[in-house]
Amino acid sequence: MWLYLYSYLLAYLLIPAFFDMLLRGGLVRENYQGKQLPLGMGIVILFVSGLSLITTLPLYWQTWEREGLVFLFLLALIGLLGLLDDVAGRENVKGLKGHLSFFFSEGCISTGLLKGLGGICGSFFVSLLLADSFSAFFQGGILLSLSINTMNLLDLRPGRAIKTFLFIMAMAFIGSGDKEPYFLFGSVIGAVLAYFPFDLKGQVMLGDTGANVLGAVAGLALFWSLSPWQRLLAITFLAVLHVFCERHSLTKVIEGIPVLNFLDRLGRPES
Repeated sequence: MWLYLYSYLLAYLLIPAFFDMLLRGGLVRENYQGKQLPLGMGIVILFVSGLSLITTLPLYWQTWEREGLVFLFLLALIGLLGLLDDVAGRENVKGLKGHLSFFFSEGCISTGLLKGLGGICGSFFVSLLLADSFSAFFQGGILLSLSINTMNLLDLRPGRAIKTFLFIMAMAFIGSGDKEPYFLFGSVIGAVLAYFPFDLKGQVMLGDTGANVLGAVAGLALFWSLSPWQRLLAITFLAVLHVFCERHSLTKVIEGIPVLNFLDRLGRPES
């Protein structure tokens, strides 16, 4: 529990500094309401999570050295790929089909395509290091790859991605029976809880930096907590969600289902 508090306090103290830094650097983007907001504020979650882990992980070397280092690698890789997309991604390209079309028509690699390829390679590498069988390796690579991008699909309204992330982490924790190194996730969850009120009020934007990190962490939590057949169900659901979002608006679907619409708007100021 102390790691959650440590990460929370770090994030709480650093959020104003990161907010000011992004504004001064001109990294702002128009949100769904037309407001200019700092983009990529999820970098504070990445920074705080990494810092809190680096300063505490040596205490657990004997038990969780491999898992801790793999977790740090995943955070760094996925966070930096997302940051690249936030900073340099200027192509008006959306979705896998859009990025592939842009590549074949323009002969250029978009930051989104680079992020996707890097995320897939990183996911399978992490799965290779953690899996105890070929089937687990294959499932883990696909599950992580899909989870990383899922938070991007959700991060279209304030608070939506973080609500989903916290729900997944709670369910994964219950399903794990506290058998896996779940203390690692405290470094992320603490920072997310400190950041959440700002995101929910629509004062900041996670950007790909934050959304991808949340997706990677959620995917790893699912990989550790689900049985093989449960992983297959999760993979199927996420794959169907990706195909659906290529053709339809997820926001319109959520708005059309009263329960989901209520949960989605819960805590969000009326526009």
